[in-house]
Amino acid sequence: MPQFASYLSSFQTDPRIKIPIRVAYIGPYSDYKGFFEFIKLPSLLADNRFEFHVYGSNETVSLPKTIKNHGRFSSDEMDDIYNSIDIIVVPSLCKETFGFIVEEGLSYNKIVFASNNVGAKDLLPCDHVFNGMIDLANKIKHLQFDSCNKSHAIKTIAEHYNEIYEIYSIKGV
Repeated sequence: MPQFASYLSSFQTDPRIKIPIRVAYIGPYSDYKGFFEFIKLPSLLADNRFEFHVYGSNETVSLPKTIKNHGRFSSDEMDDIYNSIDIIVVPSLCKETFGFIVEEGLSYNKIVFASNNVGAKDLLPCDHVFNGMIDLANKIKHLQFDSCNKSHAIKTIAEHYNEIYEIYSIKGV
């Protein structure tokens, strides 16, 4: 695990990254959404520098002690919730066309990982798309925060406009 140690040491020196690293699932507490897969993640990462959170339902579910259940939240709380998360995991087991969690996470400049079943995975770098929880745990262990913070954020309309304007200005169209 030496690579894991060097990866985590970057958190110690990067002022943007705070320990514990907060990993979250947002959505219904349903099998098809991968909720019960997500709750396996603490044992796969097995490192106390990570903190695990779930948001989205007031259902009573049995969770490992390493996961904090925040339950359902309102849209008024969204800013606070996303600002309290470092990594968002979208572990859907069913094929999905396009959900909101990936886009919301990116819009808050969060690191997002999605299973290969999620249509919005196309917005993510390929090393943020996973096939099973062991694959996800390995990707999180080898994550380099400085290479993915803000570089994969959703662009604003103004940024898109400027890019399109530049493209057409260069081509003289």
